[in-house]
Amino acid sequence: MTQETAGVTVIVIPQPTVNGPLHIGHLSGPYLGADIAARAARARGERVLSLAGVDVHPNYVLTKAENLGMDVGEMVAKYRAQIMSAFRGAGISYDAFLDPQDPQYRQAIAGMLRELVETGTVPMREVTLLADSPLLRRWWTRVVRVAVAHRARWSSRSLSCGWRTTVSS
Repeated sequence: MTQETAGVTVIVIPQPTVNGPLHIGHLSGPYLGADIAARAARARGERVLSLAGVDVHPNYVLTKAENLGMDVGEMVAKYRAQIMSAFRGAGISYDAFLDPQDPQYRQAIAGMLRELVETGTVPMREVTLLADSPLLRRWWTRVVRVAVAHRARWSSRSLSCGWRTTVSS
């Protein structure tokens, strides 16, 4: 198989949540592992696209900012900078960095969604959402945990990096 017909190996580095700095456990796990996988694939002559980014949308990002008494935008910017610095310090490289708060990212996502709606791939319908509140955010987190628990084994741990759900079939 020639390089042109082999395609591209896409490696997505898990996106850390911007509710705290990365610690050595974070770096030595998925982030360094993804970087090593990308380097190994390139060494084998594969075409590689490695993607990194940050996750700014979990409800516990807002909850953490509220608990710290910080503006959520300031907290996100602070931890995004610390995460990027940790990646640089660990020598973790990537080809593209996906940041949901980047205007180009938002334009790209809006364009893809517009195309999906216009082609009928994603039908639109009206729904009524409840008003945002700390109680609703805690309730939604528990609903997700319960739904996951009923579908598979799960575990969660609360640290400064929030909770995680591990699913296995």
